[in-house]
Amino acid sequence: MKKFSVFHPIVFAFFSKELYRGVARNWKGTGFCYLLLLVALSWLPGMLKLHTGINKFATESAPKFVRQIPT
Repeated sequence: MKKFSVFHPIVFAFFSKELYRGVARNWKGTGFCYLLLLVALSWLPGMLKLHTGINKFATESAPKFVRQIPT
């Protein structure tokens, strides 16, 4: 069984069966946190795009709608 450094799993996560076997057998509880980290990293680009879209809507389009609401 290979030992992986801290940075190898981020690269090998996409194609290495041996990495996931080693994680399941040896990481004892940190494997779940590692998978959560991978999910967070994979969601980051989408969340940034969503944030910029909402920000653009709030600064450009929303004031037009808010002015139409009666007092």
